[in-house]
Amino acid sequence: MEERLSRTHEINKAILKQGEISKKIKIGGAGLNGQDNIAVGLTKEVELIVEGTAGDFFGALNSSAVITLTGNIARFLGDCMSGGGIIVNGNADFGAGTYMSGGVIVIRGNAGDNLGQMKRAGAIIIDGDAGHSAAYLMMGGDMIITGDSDENLGDLMIGGAIYIGGTYSSLGRNARSVEMGLNDVNLLDTYFKHYGILAKSTTFRKILPVSSDPLTAIKAMAVTSKEGGI
Repeated sequence: MEERLSRTHEINKAILKQGEISKKIKIGGAGLNGQDNIAVGLTKEVELIVEGTAGDFFGALNSSAVITLTGNIARFLGDCMSGGGIIVNGNADFGAGTYMSGGVIVIRGNAGDNLGQMKRAGAIIIDGDAGHSAAYLMMGGDMIITGDSDENLGDLMIGGAIYIGGTYSSLGRNARSVEMGLNDVNLLDTYFKHYGILAKSTTFRKILPVSSDPLTAIKAMAVTSKEGGI
């Protein structure tokens, strides 16, 4: 696209217009410089390639498009997305993948706090580090972190699985570390091969919820602590 755009509605209008005539859309040098709500609610099976710095809610409510962003991104990447894919060649801020119910998010950099909070399904892959409380209240799907994670990893998680290749400062409430099985290794290898990620699946650890009811687990922890005189 040769025309330089700068307003959110101009960029989104250009995306929708190109999507009517082509399944491959490229928005390069279009003035993307931190605007919020770009590429929101895409329902067609198109490939969107974007360059620049994106603001909040980039790719939110995506259901079908495969979106690639070369640049960094602010908060709530892919919020409530239900399908398709988002690949970020950069870093993402707070709350990427919040309420996600399908599709795949790949961040080829670091992710901020509360990654994948309340995620219901789908996969989030971080080829870098994650911040505080990754997978907070996660209900399903997979989260893969090739690097390290800050404290409270998997806090109050209800379902799904976390795979981490590095270290974590601490596990959250209702989260436990288990050994990986062959199916887990095969799953990671499939993701890594597809997205060109140079990580060794055999070095990862798997995090699962202690209970599907985190409140019950918290009560049990409180009773144990009381009995132990803590």
